[in-house]
Amino acid sequence: MSSNSIYTWYRRFGRMVLESLPLCFLFTLLNPSLIVLQDPTYPMSLHSWMFLIASGVSAALVIGLFLSLFSEKRKKGVILIPRAFFLTFFLITIFYPYGGSLQDGSLEVYPAWSRLLPTYVVYFLLFVAVFWVKQKYYSALQRVYILSMLMAVAIVSYGVYDITKRSEAFMPSDSHADLSFAKNKNIVVILADMLQGSSVEQALNLEPEIKDAFSGFTFYTRAVSPFPFTNYSLPALLMGKTYAKDTKEPVNFADNLALAQRDSFITDARKQGYESVVVGALLPASDETFSLKPPDRQVEFSFVCGFVDLGMVRIFKRHILGGRLIDASLINYVSSLKSTSYQFMEKLTGTDVGSAANKIFFIHNFMVHSPVETSKKRIQADFEAPSSDVEYLEETLCFLSSLDQFCEHLKRLGVYDNALIIVVGDHGHFSGYSKSLYTSFPGAEDFKGYESGPWARAACMYNPALLIKPPKAEGKTLVSREKVSITHVRLLVDAALKQRLISPRDVIVEHLQHNPAMDVIVFSTRTETSPYTSSKSHVAIQLHGNASELARLFLRADRFTFTYHPYSLGTEVKITKGNNLLEGAWISEEKGAWLTKTAYISLSLKNPPSTCDFVLTLNALPLTSDSHPCQRVRVRANGQELGVMTFRQQEEQSLTIPGSIVRKHSNKLLLELEPIDAVSPKELGKWNTEMRISIFLQTVAIKKLDTLGKSAAVASGVQ
Repeated sequence: MSSNSIYTWYRRFGRMVLESLPLCFLFTLLNPSLIVLQDPTYPMSLHSWMFLIASGVSAALVIGLFLSLFSEKRKKGVILIPRAFFLTFFLITIFYPYGGSLQDGSLEVYPAWSRLLPTYVVYFLLFVAVFWVKQKYYSALQRVYILSMLMAVAIVSYGVYDITKRSEAFMPSDSHADLSFAKNKNIVVILADMLQGSSVEQALNLEPEIKDAFSGFTFYTRAVSPFPFTNYSLPALLMGKTYAKDTKEPVNFADNLALAQRDSFITDARKQGYESVVVGALLPASDETFSLKPPDRQVEFSFVCGFVDLGMVRIFKRHILGGRLIDASLINYVSSLKSTSYQFMEKLTGTDVGSAANKIFFIHNFMVHSPVETSKKRIQADFEAPSSDVEYLEETLCFLSSLDQFCEHLKRLGVYDNALIIVVGDHGHFSGYSKSLYTSFPGAEDFKGYESGPWARAACMYNPALLIKPPKAEGKTLVSREKVSITHVRLLVDAALKQRLISPRDVIVEHLQHNPAMDVIVFSTRTETSPYTSSKSHVAIQLHGNASELARLFLRADRFTFTYHPYSLGTEVKITKGNNLLEGAWISEEKGAWLTKTAYISLSLKNPPSTCDFVLTLNALPLTSDSHPCQRVRVRANGQELGVMTFRQQEEQSLTIPGSIVRKHSNKLLLELEPIDAVSPKELGKWNTEMRISIFLQTVAIKKLDTLGKSAAVASGVQ
């Protein structure tokens, strides 16, 4: 080969590398920038961006080497290949990014390759169209290509600036900042990520003597979180409500978290003159925020690998690189956070009382977060259970021991009595999926945490622990299974700020008397947007009990993602076969449906009056006999109980629906029909069916109350 040929190839190779760079940076820089702008919790620093740039350049060198093998005569056509791919994927990642940011141990199922084939065919046709147009109208498409690259550069530049500025605003947890306790009042809220309530009770049963360390504490072991993951449960905890905005519009995670930073129990305390110390890895940075993020370059590199993987997911809708790199990066990252959390708790137990009069601490702790890594053998008894269950409970005990040391330190300093201490999980633990965990260890007989809801999460993921020690409290540790939500933490902190917190239970009970239903957010198996970063796919169901009731709800309901059907007042809807108005547990027939367990009817009322109440009327035939003379059905509307309908024969029964609960939910109405006296037809000698059934529902109608008159609202037989 002549020196002239080598020189020609070298120039061609350099040109192909340059042409490949925009395409490679689309995966290694543009998509990561879009992801971090959507979700600000990723640990990105300048070193991470350098890793991403290096990976993009490396990929461009490989692609450029391959393209340079084509002859000089075909160079112009070959150059169009990376350009056409760039424009095609640029359009996709901007306008069709579904599936781009699943994280936090998501069990969402990616579409099968066969289902993705039509999508890839469309991709191919789009590529061919772009390639053809670039050949025919080269100059015009050249401008579009340059404009697209400029837009990508602008997005990347802003993404790098935003996340780097946010990361640099965190103070390292090993800095020499003032972590001392206040002289008068200390409010300490420790968010123990994945601390499951039922597991805490089981751990206490295994090592009862540890309860003696928590004098004045009440352990709520059947608490409920609105969300099964941190992205939305953390803001809900801080704000004391499910979402930052009360509107029904979808809420972006980043916006929700930013609003929580500006309006939370931390800001309430600051307004009362409290100094603050905030420690976490997910909170937006502020002057008082310390970072638990480890500076380990290996952790950063693993996250870079995950970002490249997610960049491909945004395009191809599933993992392409042969493995779930994001899982490995998350495991490495969380493992480092667990270690840093333990070190920070040790550091906190070595601090003294400072000059501040009052202080609030918010500490995001990862010691009990998955994966389980404890090496201490605390449980000596021989249980017939998998070792993973034992190790999980041992790690829970290790965390409780760390809290014990923290409380003992506060006692030595003389600030324990006046302190409000709250330890709360943001949701349950992945280990709670194990059925043997509940059958092998005492303390969770009422709770089936492994029962799955409509999505991949089980009931355990909605069961955080809530441990409360109010000021001046003393005495033995109490363990309670009463219902409570993590959104009640702000109520407790605000009561302490007003010096009105004597009994946390009284504060919680008083609130529940006026707001008996607690939000629990579920979503369907397949969603159009990632539920971690947008509330668009969230569906709220109303829970009226503790976490054990949620497990039972998951057990008996088939799904909770409802399609609200348009409905005109006064219309009588027939529940015929093929009519999908009714959802839940029922048996469809030609002229109606037998209710077996709880069933749902979801309606969107068209132009309802703005002031009146409504009347719900059901026409149904009950399954009865001389020994079983009636069937009762409890009816709820948007989570509020309306009453009980009693059917003794084929008849119509009615109940009043307050107009306020319809208007409060934007004219959407979710009716819940819960059979009370379901019985087996075989047991009554009717026909050979062992399934327990209740009523044969045939028609449903809703009218204005003044259409029937007040007396029709409570028909005969309604109790």
